[in-house]
Amino acid sequence: MIINSNINYTSPLKSNFKASLLAQMMQKSGGSQVAASAVMPQTDKQPVNVAYIPVSTPVADKYTKSSLLAALMEKTGATHTPAAKPQVESAAAVAPVKTEKLEGYKNNLRSMFQNNQAVIYAMIPRTFNAKDTDGNGLIEGNEEPGYFTNMVDRLDELKSYGINTLHWLPINPPGKIAAKGSAGSVYAPLDYLSIDPKLDDPKDPRDVFEEAKYAINECHKRGIKVMLDLPSCMSVDLYDARPDLRATDAEGKPKTPEGWEDIRMFNPWQDADKRTLNPALLDYHKKFIDMCIDLGIDGIRADVGRAKPPEFWDIITSYARSKDPEFGFLAECYTYEDASPMKNMPADRPEEALDAGFDTYYGQYHIFHMWKAKDFHKFVEDNLKMSYNHQKGKGLIGSFATHDDKSPMSNGGPDYCMMTNVIQTTLPMTNPYIVTGYESGDRYIYPYGKKFVDRTFNQLLENPVYKDTVNSLLHTSKFEDRDKLKKLISGNDANRKVEDLAKDPEYHSIIDFLSDFPLTKDNIKHYVHSEFVDIFNESRKPGGNHPEIGQHFGYLMNCVRPKYGDLITKGNYIELKVDGDKLDEVIAYARCKDGKTLITIANHDVNLRHKVKVEVPTLKATQELKDIAPKYGTGSSWEAENNAIEIDLGPAQAHIFEVDTPYLTESVKPDKVFQQNV
Repeated sequence: MIINSNINYTSPLKSNFKASLLAQMMQKSGGSQVAASAVMPQTDKQPVNVAYIPVSTPVADKYTKSSLLAALMEKTGATHTPAAKPQVESAAAVAPVKTEKLEGYKNNLRSMFQNNQAVIYAMIPRTFNAKDTDGNGLIEGNEEPGYFTNMVDRLDELKSYGINTLHWLPINPPGKIAAKGSAGSVYAPLDYLSIDPKLDDPKDPRDVFEEAKYAINECHKRGIKVMLDLPSCMSVDLYDARPDLRATDAEGKPKTPEGWEDIRMFNPWQDADKRTLNPALLDYHKKFIDMCIDLGIDGIRADVGRAKPPEFWDIITSYARSKDPEFGFLAECYTYEDASPMKNMPADRPEEALDAGFDTYYGQYHIFHMWKAKDFHKFVEDNLKMSYNHQKGKGLIGSFATHDDKSPMSNGGPDYCMMTNVIQTTLPMTNPYIVTGYESGDRYIYPYGKKFVDRTFNQLLENPVYKDTVNSLLHTSKFEDRDKLKKLISGNDANRKVEDLAKDPEYHSIIDFLSDFPLTKDNIKHYVHSEFVDIFNESRKPGGNHPEIGQHFGYLMNCVRPKYGDLITKGNYIELKVDGDKLDEVIAYARCKDGKTLITIANHDVNLRHKVKVEVPTLKATQELKDIAPKYGTGSSWEAENNAIEIDLGPAQAHIFEVDTPYLTESVKPDKVFQQNV
């Protein structure tokens, strides 16, 4: 995560910052041990261990009232208290308002994963429907943050996109020590067993726990499942409070993923050599599952699944399914060994995750922009082969966009986004997945106050995020200021201060565009998340103005994918040979089942047209080729031939053709036919 030491703290945040700073100073001076009586009230029923703040919050505590949360908030000086609830007029009205679970509802998320039927939308509840009325990118004053209650206002919109599963990023209160941004990271939880009080709608008489239930019920009424994110690590605050959960190195120093100073790692082992698990950590995660079940959550997404061993997950997945057999598990786990360059993190191991009870894992499609056609086919085929090493129905998430990654808009604009829509529609062994803002063409760039430090433009490019972005803009013909950018880079103006360039009419538009990227004096080295969905701030400032992306996605998910559902979820995958594709940019494959065939052809190149011939054995020249995907962009032209389709593809164009080729599977080389393990 970014180290942001240049945050413009608003007045209510200053006290929090000072409090967290005080806590750190106490720690450094040896004064971090707070007397038990000062942290938690002692009672005869609940003795306090002065060594650490115990976690013993049963479901009955409703999490927001957990002793750990209260203690940590007191210890760090946190001010998580939301606006006051409406006052009741009589003592009789004091009884808490309850939200009953939806009568007759049954979870089937696990089956949806296994049958590749989930269409997933990832969102941050605290920012999802925030009202940034003054347009400054912050929620402050009388503006309305994201609540569970106002989230409901957009559920029908999501339903219209074909979304049937929500992925809620963590809803726990964030830690305050070493916190990033204006709010702290949702992946540095203060307490796993609490819900962030800032998600509590002050106008609603229910507490935040009941409001969460209400939002989940409203999702379920619409046929939408809810998957909750389980963070992989803990905040510094929680680390200080729970020595029984701490992971330390040989010198006794905290283990943390390199570059992520606001979090600390859990120790999953009681005895690593004997592979004996840490019972305290198991108990803590079981309580998290209890909370999920009580809320009505349908499954979890495990952040950085590799952070805990398979033995750990085997117990947790089994525990969850003892309470709900359909409780779904998604692992953030990829398929290449160097997925974790960060110190203290092991390599990804998706096969072990699947063996340990996970139903599905992330696909590597979020780096699709870096691939050639051969890379795409190899990834799809490797995953299809790997699926046969496990029980039937193990799936993959078609994540062309995640909260960790560059927005598809930044990789090629709306045409690129719609190309990925088409591919997600017909991919084998996958559940389509998009991130909030994708449907409107948002670039996922939410600034930390739009402040550049005292740097020249050349110094700015020392940051890999800016360097990559500028290089991308230089090669994007549609970027209207490309010539100005070329001039800036090649001339002496690159040695001018960025803030001066922003005042120059010639370069103002360029600097204004780049100013949507956060830059601090520290993130030259630590730039993780610097261009991505903002998980650190109170609010987000959507920049998207392309609703056609969501409409395009919705048509494909609501119309095309259901119509050909059996073929897509159970059919063969056939890599088709492409002639004349010297740059290896054209992706072509067939999906076949029971004599029915869909052919997907996509131009991966966002800048150039490509005229090629796609070999389709048994295809007749009389075949009518009708694109069943909605039109967009510059378009393409095509013509059927005997055993081939000749096609002139526009930049980032993708098409789906239904063709009559009942014997295609038998007419191509066997090593090009891949079956799904369903």
